[in-house]
Amino acid sequence: MLDFDIVREHLNNRKDDFRKYFHMRKIGRNRALELLDHMNKRDLLVRLINEKNLELNALEDYAYPSEEVNFKKFKLAEAPALELLRNWQVIAVDGSQIYPDPHLSLFMAVINIGWITLLYNDSNTEYHSASEPQLLTPSDFLDLNLGILRYSFKEHIDYIRLVGELQKAKELAEASVSSNKRTIIMLDGPIIFSFLEPRNKRYIEKFLTPLLELIEYCDRKGIYIIGYLATSRSREVSNLLRYLFLCKYPWPRCNSCIEEHGGIYKIPCSELINVTDVSLYGTYLNRNERSPVFLSRNRKILDFYKHYKDKIGLFYIKDSNNKVSRIELPIFDWYSEKDLQDIANIVSAQAKLGLGYPYALLRAHEAAVIKSKDRELFYRILDKFMYENFGIELKETPKRKYKRESII
Repeated sequence: MLDFDIVREHLNNRKDDFRKYFHMRKIGRNRALELLDHMNKRDLLVRLINEKNLELNALEDYAYPSEEVNFKKFKLAEAPALELLRNWQVIAVDGSQIYPDPHLSLFMAVINIGWITLLYNDSNTEYHSASEPQLLTPSDFLDLNLGILRYSFKEHIDYIRLVGELQKAKELAEASVSSNKRTIIMLDGPIIFSFLEPRNKRYIEKFLTPLLELIEYCDRKGIYIIGYLATSRSREVSNLLRYLFLCKYPWPRCNSCIEEHGGIYKIPCSELINVTDVSLYGTYLNRNERSPVFLSRNRKILDFYKHYKDKIGLFYIKDSNNKVSRIELPIFDWYSEKDLQDIANIVSAQAKLGLGYPYALLRAHEAAVIKSKDRELFYRILDKFMYENFGIELKETPKRKYKRESII
């Protein structure tokens, strides 16, 4: 167990580090807020973007405002949540898993996909919720081309889980077409899969295929789809402010700039380095407001999004609970300003019902979650199955037995 006395000692020893970090973040956020006021001057923004030639030369991710080329904020509807949701259909999907236990002799795992469909009628709300487990046996971890175990079974399970979530979302979207309600699909996590950047092209394309199939289907059928991030350390908006106002070069050349100035905290844009978009909009937005919709310029991964590579957007929302969240979404050609505002209002209404987190995603998580007692029951069922069918008992290491039997 942790020695909390030592932890407290380490925290006290690093007080100056924390103090410096929060001080720099406050200064940077105030500076960024000043720059946002300048950004609302449309002619200045367009001129700077053209001069900097960011499209070709940006070395980090940034975001470009898509609504009227400005940074103004938008007020959300103040109506009761159920009134805003009336005649809408909300679909949410989530997943969980049991990773292979390294202390057991048999290499197995379980993935559980949970979902909910909520139909908000004039006088009542209908819902359909369930989960579907998938068992992974040792053969599911073999690379059939090489005949060996995959180098990262955890990553492989995460991949299968995400594919299952996206396929279930598409299945529910197909079933929703027959209803006469406007439909939105909510995913718990990003739509910009930047975590794939270190992987090779073949792996990225395989991973993105189910996402792009879902996006394309929603595009054809007029269905909204968003990815909800309750927390985010992204800096696309902050980076744009750095590039346009603080960078002294015609275009960003970060590595040579850092070398020239003798360190990252000495470069002209250093005051914004610790400013995340959430911290910026947490101050800039009032309750029940959203940022404009930005188009992401994450070229490392979005180049794999085919004809949607220039159409993946994002915005930040401060809901009625004063909590800032990041919303990622494809910007379909048929979207109007009203569509974007409707999406923001639906997300806000869901957050009201969920007391700070979208209600549909909470319910999908409840359907998907695998609790500790479920894990132990799974292993008991597995043990019985193996013994009755193959005469094999699951062998566990002394360490696992001790952990299982200990009272903590």
